[in-house]
Amino acid sequence: MSDKHKEGMPAPSNFCSLRIENNDPHGNTYREYDKPTPPWLRYPQAQREYDQDEKKDREAREEAVGHQFPAYVVYHKVKSKLTKRKLTKRERKWKQHVKSSKTVWKVHEAHHCVCCASVGTFIGESVIKPIIDQTDWCINQKANMVALPLWGHTFIWYCKITGGFRDIDKIEKRLGKLWIPRFKDRVMHNSDHDIYQYKELVPELEQIADEVEENTENHKECAKQLAEQLNKLVKRFSSKVRRRGRRATSAGKGTHAGWKAGLNGDKNTWYLPFSMAGKPRTRTFPLPGATGENLLKVKKHVAAFFGIK
Repeated sequence: MSDKHKEGMPAPSNFCSLRIENNDPHGNTYREYDKPTPPWLRYPQAQREYDQDEKKDREAREEAVGHQFPAYVVYHKVKSKLTKRKLTKRERKWKQHVKSSKTVWKVHEAHHCVCCASVGTFIGESVIKPIIDQTDWCINQKANMVALPLWGHTFIWYCKITGGFRDIDKIEKRLGKLWIPRFKDRVMHNSDHDIYQYKELVPELEQIADEVEENTENHKECAKQLAEQLNKLVKRFSSKVRRRGRRATSAGKGTHAGWKAGLNGDKNTWYLPFSMAGKPRTRTFPLPGATGENLLKVKKHVAAFFGIK
């Protein structure tokens, strides 16, 4: 089974902390759990591969500039013609660090409520191996999985490729609830994920590891304790993720009401149901035109893919 766990912590036979799409030792198929049916709208997004030899230099530059590296080139085959958009000054700066860039269709995110990286680090590498060896637990279990949208799904649904907003009231009068997005009341996977993971989940995992380490006389008993505590954590964080997507705004509860609130000028609550965090960062509502950075990114990729200038 070592071949199934080549990346990250080499998990023992009963303890699995890695994303495994096939041949999971517990028989779990995590990408199939909570899979949207029918699927949500997909959108194109640039994927980059970076030159690892220059990692430190890139990290220093990124810290100085204060943002992630952008995709520096996007190729699209439109009607048998290869098109290439011009590089911005900022993108040219990072070009030397990007080995390749391609555009893929983004679907839902299969989110582990208790995240793989955190469990691998704060349990797998902290708890002594004899206890881990006897712990029968899998991170890919159905209870730990929830399908989450990305910001791109929201923009594709509510905004036009030309950069403006769709007239929600007009559309809803015609189509009613049929037009409400299927990912309604689900937090965005790329909204405050870092706060959720490092400020909420990690401290809980550290505490579990400490408690197990304090009682190491009976490894079998400690293994049972560890599995029970991890399952309780899964239940608690799964509830957090699902509950937060239904937070109240000035226009009502949930993400759909939150978007309406943003359209109506709500600066204080519109973003709450979109965030994974218990205490979300304040976010400015994305406006059409130059002030909506996220909207512009989606608009740029979609327009390029369909050959719209």
